Amino acid sequence: MKTLLLDPVTNEKASFLADATPISTYEQIYEELYSLLLCTSSFLMESAEAPSYYEALQLRHIDAVLALMISPTFTFSYEAHTTVLSFLRFMDGLLLTKTQLLQLTNEETLAEAIQKIFSNAPLKAVFIQDDHHVYFYDHRNLDQPKRLSQKDILFQLSQYE
Repeated sequence: MKTLLLDPVTNEKASFLADATPISTYEQIYEELYSLLLCTSSFLMESAEAPSYYEALQLRHIDAVLALMISPTFTFSYEAHTTVLSFLRFMDGLLLTKTQLLQLTNEETLAEAIQKIFSNAPLKAVFIQDDHHVYFYDHRNLDQPKRLSQKDILFQLSQYE
């Protein structure tokens, strides 16, 4: 399984991304063979190519497991909130912090936020990151999150191929 990381500035330095191939332009996804495509929040908000990526998603031109990775320092403006929700309609996985999930769903508790995000998007997996761990929620069992190490994120996403 090859993983591509779609990030305009290649600023994501998480250790679990060590094996991911960074690409900075949308067109590069057609030059590589891969089974998992991670898109960063910075690509959605900073790249002029984000609309082309969105169009390819709408037309189902990308045959891979798709995940959106939101940087822990990302803040949700109105525009960012709307953009992320639009792209989530096409994603299999979402990686973010608990605070970001609560902001994105406008819920007060993690349980409510998890229920809402899975009911409003066709997600199969949500990964909640904190300083030390990642909590994995699967669409088939929302009440039993698994605690993972960061290195297990890509493996878990690959299970949705």
